[in-house]
Amino acid sequence: MSGLSRFVEDALLDWYGGTPMPDPPAALYVTTYLVMPADDGTGGTEQTAAGFSRQPFTLGPKFTDADGARTRAASATATLGPNASGAPVGPLVGFGVWSVPSGGTSAQFLGSDLFRDGSGNPVTKTVQPGDRLDIPADAIDQTLSKLKIKIS
Repeated sequence: MSGLSRFVEDALLDWYGGTPMPDPPAALYVTTYLVMPADDGTGGTEQTAAGFSRQPFTLGPKFTDADGARTRAASATATLGPNASGAPVGPLVGFGVWSVPSGGTSAQFLGSDLFRDGSGNPVTKTVQPGDRLDIPADAIDQTLSKLKIKIS
């Protein structure tokens, strides 16, 4: 799965049909995956090595991106780690966004995507013991058509 979760897609489609939107999330958390989850947040392998818990982030104001899409991007760096497991963590293949700091249901999974380089090609990351994975401000980028991350 890549992009918005089934819950978010259904909420938007229901809203278009006249159903009120659910309450917005009180917080957003980013996590990393060894195996990507399904569109309901199940089936993936979330990285939970020491130091790699979900990390909070906030979205900045709306703007129009280079492709003309209305967008909101992370307003500050989200740091996962340092890797305290004593062994390399990875290869990490992507990330997910949740509205809870751990666990959760399909109604709390908001979306995911593969890690991508600046050209949009999928990449993997391995984090060595003692190192961190910094996801820079504006690297997490949300449009209604796509949820993507660029990482180098």
